[in-house]
Amino acid sequence: AIGMLANDDATRPLIAAVGALPLLVALLRTGTEDGTNKAADAIRMLAHDALTCASIVEAGALPPLIALVSPSRAVRIPKPARSLAVSWRALLRICGCASWQR
Repeated sequence: AIGMLANDDATRPLIAAVGALPLLVALLRTGTEDGTNKAADAIRMLAHDALTCASIVEAGALPPLIALVSPSRAVRIPKPARSLAVSWRALLRICGCASWQR
């Protein structure tokens, strides 16, 4: 549901403002495969502006996203291509908001 709301320019800032980011990060860390995919996809859709990207980073999303695509994890716990693709897209979107680093 958050992923669908994150697809709308008007609701993106509200999702971050109400505290959804820490919940999405927790789902990245401990969720089922489906939950992890949905959390990564929602984070990807939320990462459209520098302020939200900074909030995503502050919420701690990078370590679990990186862990999901790391080769060492893939060797121990095989991930379907969709899981890897969703996580990579989220990371690339966050990195695309380069101005949050300034």
